[in-house]
Amino acid sequence: ALVSARRISGEMLRITHRCGQLQERLDQQSTISRAKLVLMKRHDWGEEQAHAWLSQEAMKQRESISKVAQDVVRGSNPG
Repeated sequence: ALVSARRISGEMLRITHRCGQLQERLDQQSTISRAKLVLMKRHDWGEEQAHAWLSQEAMKQRESISKVAQDVVRGSNPG
């Protein structure tokens, strides 16, 4: 019974960690989508052009796309 409880506890920790990772990924995708909308409205761009700009800017800054997207959404990177 103790072995089963430990195994279950370990599995619960792994599941909780994975859920956290998935939630973080969803949050990043949401931020990227919001940033694309900002760029699309600001520059009259299509989604592909907004995504390409985010990607290029991320490479230029050596940052993740989600970090650049956060900056766009917060207004610290006007795009």
